[in-house]
Amino acid sequence: MKWSIYRGAGILFLARDHSGKLAMLLGRRRSGVWSIPGGARNRMDASAVDTAWRETHEEFGPLPANAGLP
Repeated sequence: MKWSIYRGAGILFLARDHSGKLAMLLGRRRSGVWSIPGGARNRMDASAVDTAWRETHEEFGPLPANAGLP
């Protein structure tokens, strides 16, 4: 499969943990590779942002309400 710059999207979530250290949300793919949540855009997605949120929900389930974009 050949991807263009418009056919996928992902989100990089950064937050501080309880000790103040920077933490990042990563998922482990079936291949064993760690990655940020994301994936292919489909016809239902109005934008790359919609793609990234949908893929994140599919991979991790619902996120806290305060895990939004600015």
